[in-house]
Amino acid sequence: MGEAIGGVDVGAGIESAAHAQVIAAVSQARERVRAALDRPADLPDELVRAAAAVVEAPVTVALLEGGRLVRRAVSPAAPFPAGGTVVTAGTICGEALAAGRPVRVDDVREIPGVAPDSRSAVVTGSAAECCPGARALLAVPIVAEGRVVGVLSAVSDRPGWFDAMDERALALVADVAATRFAAPAPLPGRPPSDVAPALLPGEDDVARRGLATLGASGQAPGLGVWEWRPALGELAWSAELYRILGFDPGRFRPTPQACLAMVHPEDTEAAGRLIADVRAAAEGAGNAGGVQTFRVVGADGAVRSVRVWAAATAEAVGLVVHGAVVDVTRQERDRLLLERLSATDPVTGLGNRLAFDRRMKEVLAAPDDPDVALLLLDLDRFKLVNDSLGHQVGDRLLGEVAERLRSVVPEGSIAARMGGDEFVVVPPAGCEWLLVRRLAQALVDTSRAPYVLPESGEVLVCPASVGVTSTAGRDVTADELLSEADLALYRAKDAGRDRYVVYDDALRLRARNRHNAELLLRSALQQDRLQLQYQPIVAFETGRTVGVEALVRVVDQGGERLVPPDGFIQVAEDTGLVVELDLWVIDAAVSQLARWLDAAPAAEMVPWVALNVSPRSMEHPRVIRRLVDRLQEQHIQPHQVKVELTEHSFLGTLPGGESTLRQLLTSGIPVGIDDFGTGYSAMAYLNRFDLDFMKIDRSFVLRVGSERRADAVVTAMVDLAHAHGMQVTAEGVETQRQARRLREIGCDFAQGYHYGRPTDADRLLRV
Repeated sequence: MGEAIGGVDVGAGIESAAHAQVIAAVSQARERVRAALDRPADLPDELVRAAAAVVEAPVTVALLEGGRLVRRAVSPAAPFPAGGTVVTAGTICGEALAAGRPVRVDDVREIPGVAPDSRSAVVTGSAAECCPGARALLAVPIVAEGRVVGVLSAVSDRPGWFDAMDERALALVADVAATRFAAPAPLPGRPPSDVAPALLPGEDDVARRGLATLGASGQAPGLGVWEWRPALGELAWSAELYRILGFDPGRFRPTPQACLAMVHPEDTEAAGRLIADVRAAAEGAGNAGGVQTFRVVGADGAVRSVRVWAAATAEAVGLVVHGAVVDVTRQERDRLLLERLSATDPVTGLGNRLAFDRRMKEVLAAPDDPDVALLLLDLDRFKLVNDSLGHQVGDRLLGEVAERLRSVVPEGSIAARMGGDEFVVVPPAGCEWLLVRRLAQALVDTSRAPYVLPESGEVLVCPASVGVTSTAGRDVTADELLSEADLALYRAKDAGRDRYVVYDDALRLRARNRHNAELLLRSALQQDRLQLQYQPIVAFETGRTVGVEALVRVVDQGGERLVPPDGFIQVAEDTGLVVELDLWVIDAAVSQLARWLDAAPAAEMVPWVALNVSPRSMEHPRVIRRLVDRLQEQHIQPHQVKVELTEHSFLGTLPGGESTLRQLLTSGIPVGIDDFGTGYSAMAYLNRFDLDFMKIDRSFVLRVGSERRADAVVTAMVDLAHAHGMQVTAEGVETQRQARRLREIGCDFAQGYHYGRPTDADRLLRV
């Protein structure tokens, strides 16, 4: 495909998982240092902590102060205190300071002239006691605007601890803090001016102006200076600038035209901005000058990244433009590498969520505003693969999925892994809708074929569902498109999986209703606009109410209407708000039960209360602990409350939430299966767990008494439950015929409109 996502080609991979971990650590470290830039007093310590986390070794920050290198922050495990002067003669810190590049020693004891028991961490073998006990050392100069202002160094008592990746990582971290460690800043647009340049013969007049390069030796690797006098037609370069651009001083004399010709064709805009800044400065209409970073093509054909300062002043001889050039090729390469790796999914080599977000901003901001389609793909059986075969097999499968995506996605598309087993594809903007639908079907078709994993040769079948949406002339964000595609995706899963569904007006209405329901539920939880109603549960044997089911309702904003569960329960499940909702129900129901018991002459006169606990709540042990604690606080016997779990609860909580389920079962609180027969078969759990009751779903009760098949099915359910020592409640009993037949079949309890609708606590029971 060849499309780059945030600097990452969708087909690109990374070198190794370890490399990806280092890149992630560097990203975190840079963000930590960046967050401390406005706190200069804390910055050295934050830099030390961030760098130490990257190289997993003690680190120190030493800054140049009055010609001395002074330690301003050290790791707790460092073999030296903060505040002291760092020896620079013969040490790696001194070498890094003078050379302006990283210096690494893999093993101090292998340096000629250094005794095995020496405490010195030296480069040349001098006796300077710098890093006691160190075996491996790494020093990286801190460079601010072409000036070395300090050294970031790390030590380890293990030889060979640091490598080239560590050098690059520390340099990237140090770059973030470098500008805040600099000496007083030069004028805007001007190069540093406190060290002497190396100039061509005949450039004495330029030298008298004090144009700067870096380094006490007079040579500054990577930094060149220049001066241009338009009126005289003179342009002078320093020797280092010739070296940076690959020219021979004896064969080439610089001209403005030649300089402009060196600019990389893709970066002429940046160079033009620098010229405009200088022109504005010369005319007194702007700042003192400008600075830009762009690429140049040297005489040797090599492409280098340079940071160029330029400033213009009016003098007796006319306008004089002077400036400096720093070779930042390595820094730019490291930055681009970091961006590339941080935007690449290490498992599949596709772009990740970060890369997707970057590219979508560009696509959706296109001036011609073409329609943009988005396809969201999710594997249908990936969890089963991960759980049964392990994450390594799962990762290999994801890699194979990515390869198939590459084979069907059109050139110029965006393809990324969003996380888990979810992938997103965005075909080129303006792609015809017919082609979008064909692409969706192609994604489904290619996922159906069995996967043969490399190396192991395992064969897996893992189809996929796809949700499709598009901007369709609307001004929408990438997140809104993802939400729409996600809704279509789950409609595809609900419809049987292994297919695609297009987001349409019906789904849009459903999404709006879901959004409104979520807002309603959140505000109800915050403003205590929840209410419990209770529906009676009657014993067939006596005809009296022996229990009630607590049913939660939401009071609308006006306080006049009760919203039934079908208006918010599914949203509560999807958003996780159901956990908070279940906690509220537990508190309210137990409090009401306590009031009934306090008012009743005998506890036997008070019905037990059935509570519904969602599968999501079963994943949180605190929900069951809350129930047990509330019963103990109110001195209520556990059998006065029953907990109803759906079949999905058993499947959803096992094996991860089995401890929560067993905690509930051992508490003495009766536990049963609600809506039996509507989900996956729970028969295996009838033997595995000691359950107290079963509730037959209303869909089976509806035709009881009028159809033999319905009677036979319910009879089998009742017999099954009784065989396991469970009592049976029939839900949705609405007619006398249903009630009579259920009693004949042997059902224990009934619940439904025939016996009573849900109502308030004070209307249900007066004791």
